[in-house]
Amino acid sequence: MKTKIAYLVSFAIIGTLIFFIYRSYSNENNSMVQLHASAHLEGHHIVIANQDSFDYLNMQLTVNEYYKITGYNLKSDETCSIGQVEFFLNPRRRMPLNVKPVKLSIWCNLYNGKKGYFTADLK
Repeated sequence: MKTKIAYLVSFAIIGTLIFFIYRSYSNENNSMVQLHASAHLEGHHIVIANQDSFDYLNMQLTVNEYYKITGYNLKSDETCSIGQVEFFLNPRRRMPLNVKPVKLSIWCNLYNGKKGYFTADLK
């Protein structure tokens, strides 16, 4: 009798844990928003346009999957131009001008607590 109760309690605990894990993953997927932005090269500058009706907050921009910059905010319908040398591989190494930016990704926070993302091939 004790083993049946132990099995039932164990089953209930495992079921509850699976429920909460599944719920947290499903909420995380719903909190990601694909951004409507555009990005292109102008000389040694990357021009990014926010084409959404909401602001991008505390953006993390990554070029060629290595060079990063953080902390930018971009208001709705605004455009910004960021120099290639403003991106860092590490605190002492900036992105050299002889490296061509090929791919840009944006990760940011949104006002509603969700996260936004965008990727583009730079031309």
